[in-house]
Amino acid sequence: MAHPNKPKLTGWETKLMHYIWDRGHATADEIREALRAEGLKRSDSAIRKILRGMEEKGAISHTVENRTFIYTSNLKRHQVQGELIRYLSALLFQGSVVSLALRALDESDLSPEVIAEMRRKLNEAE
Repeated sequence: MAHPNKPKLTGWETKLMHYIWDRGHATADEIREALRAEGLKRSDSAIRKILRGMEEKGAISHTVENRTFIYTSNLKRHQVQGELIRYLSALLFQGSVVSLALRALDESDLSPEVIAEMRRKLNEAE
């Protein structure tokens, strides 16, 4: 099996990207406060360093408003999710997305609503 391509974003970069996706844009201060609300503490300089790295990778870009950097995503959420699914399936399941999905189901406590949604998706795929 060929070595799978590593995801473009690290774990922390993905965490910060979620804040940007959820809001459409975010400042470093907004991201830091959101992290603190979750009990995760990172210094302002650490967050800015992560954001700079993301910008260097082309994952985000910024505009400046009143001397404040406002970050927006250059990547769509489904692109990053797909990249990570392909990576995990190649790394852990010999390239089988089906095996990854079935294993994820084994680890999940599914509500009737989620099961109904999954049935609907499977019916659409037929």
